[in-house]
Amino acid sequence: MIAAALLAAGLETSAFSYNSHASLNMSYGATTVVGGVPVRGVTFASDGGRKVTGVVVRGVGAGTHPVILFVHWLGDEATTNHTEFEKDAVALAKHGVTSLLIDAQWAEKNWFDKRTTAVDYQRSIEQVVDLRRSLDALLAQPNVDANRVAVVAHDFGAMYSAVLAGVDTRPKWYVLMAGTPSFSSWFLLGTKPADIPAYETLMAPLDPTNFLPHATARGFYFQFSAHERGPFDGDAGGLRRPPRLAARKTRYLATFGRRDGDGRAEHGSVASPNAKVAQLVEHAPEKCGVASSILALGTMFKKLREIRPAGLFLCV
Repeated sequence: MIAAALLAAGLETSAFSYNSHASLNMSYGATTVVGGVPVRGVTFASDGGRKVTGVVVRGVGAGTHPVILFVHWLGDEATTNHTEFEKDAVALAKHGVTSLLIDAQWAEKNWFDKRTTAVDYQRSIEQVVDLRRSLDALLAQPNVDANRVAVVAHDFGAMYSAVLAGVDTRPKWYVLMAGTPSFSSWFLLGTKPADIPAYETLMAPLDPTNFLPHATARGFYFQFSAHERGPFDGDAGGLRRPPRLAARKTRYLATFGRRDGDGRAEHGSVASPNAKVAQLVEHAPEKCGVASSILALGTMFKKLREIRPAGLFLCV
């Protein structure tokens, strides 16, 4: 009944509502030093009694800090958790950026095989709510600037973050790497339900492409390589800028990996099959179209408050 009501409502923002005034019950764990920067474990309360774990990496220096929420991929077991972007967060902390790196649902060992199609719809809604709650936890950190919020996400993280972009107005910049347009195309790689068409119909309103056109963020970076592996066909399967997003003054770069004869990326593409944030900045001018300018994400923040540019960029 709940699912049917949400479908009838077209999955409005209210489908992802929660009590934002509820206590986060934030608790901190052990602190490790990575690259000279403290990385501190954190646990906080989400909606419905769920708990979210991760780490906080606080920006160095005085004044208020821009913030980034990092959401990891579903891939190698060792990095299917908050550690995927830890080096990036440490590098950015040295430039004054405070980051929260969370463990998403799929960080649980053997998560994909243990989940069932009977729970995918509700768990997906819960994951988006957990991301909203993660923004609450990030913005509850000391000396942060609520006007300078970015989300960096990969794979499953990018897909759920694309949904987030359509329902939460706080993040102003997104880096979405190797996301695909359909949740059911992934979930159906596992144990299939008895009625596949009904399952696809149920899941379709959650597809990321339904939410990106409603995003209000100022900048997007979509990365997808022709060499990505998954239930899609080369660069045709990646998340990309939807037409209604194109009609607004939203800055974006959609990168779909193809290489020309000498191995350099062409047409504004970044042809790295496993692109990570820190890798994207190398030779950035050559990787963007000639009509584009290079804006480090740090530089985008710098327009609002002086900090040194960091290693994330958008071509606009």
